[in-house]
Parts: sequence; C-alpha cells; structure tokens
Amino acid sequence: MGRMSDELRDKARRAERLSSTIGSLEDARKLRELSRQFDAEADALDFSTKEKAG
Repeated sequence: MGRMSDELRDKARRAERLSSTIGSLEDARKLRELSRQFDAEADALDFSTKEKAG
C-alpha cells in the first residue's frame, strides 16, 4: 500500500470509531458511510497502483 491509501484507511478507521461515540443515529450513519467511502477510495488507489506497476 502506498502512503496515500494508508492515510485514507486511517481516516476510515477514525470515522468508524467516531461513529460509535456519536449520540445522533443519523450522524453515526453518515460517519459509517464516510468510512466506507474512504476504504473504497483506498482500494481503488491500491488497484490502480498495482495496475501501473505490473
């Protein structure tokens, strides 16, 4: 994994942890969705990096 994808995954984990501390169910749901988006972007970045490498 590259540095950028590591940073995206770190943001995903932080959003996920924060979602469990939020009292608002709607805000927690939005944070979990944001977490999934960060993970998806990291996956896409890793895939494109692998494609270019080889």
